Amino acid sequence: MEHLNIDGTAKAYRGLWVMNPEGAWRPSLGVFMNIGGTLRKEERTFFYNYGTENFAWVEGYSQGAGSYAKNSDSLYMKCNPNMISAVHFRNWVTNIAIPLGKFSKIYFRGKVTTAGHVVDWGICDAANKMTQNFTKQVRATDTAGWDGTSSLDVSGYTGNYHIKIQAYDGSIRGTNCYIYQIWAH
Repeated sequence: MEHLNIDGTAKAYRGLWVMNPEGAWRPSLGVFMNIGGTLRKEERTFFYNYGTENFAWVEGYSQGAGSYAKNSDSLYMKCNPNMISAVHFRNWVTNIAIPLGKFSKIYFRGKVTTAGHVVDWGICDAANKMTQNFTKQVRATDTAGWDGTSSLDVSGYTGNYHIKIQAYDGSIRGTNCYIYQIWAH
């Protein structure tokens, strides 16, 4: 959740929208911050922002029981709704590969509302777009009730990669995962 300073009070908002020269509204790719009395633009490139897909997100690798949904404010994954002991995967992945050369980190904001097993964030090459494998990943959570932001260092990557989020359940706990924002700078 972002915050704006309005008349001295920080107010929460879900994404800032601006009008482009053609007269169409689009999500802002940057936020201005007051740092030491000077307005500075914080450069962010949003890949996903509370329901706005700046790149198309598609259902990726699936195994076992579960479901996907594109909600008005999140990408949703559910694994193992039947609570059976087996391997269950769900993935959201960008439909196109994204050049990572200008970015140093990718940030992921989401939450797990049930006794989640594992949620991973990362990048993958085209060969692994529809598999459970990553080129580089970070484990965001393996506990229930996680709600936060995680980051992945991509400063050494100059090629084109898909961005992927993966929910996994190999137990009888089940996993409900909501993805709210994915951005890079």
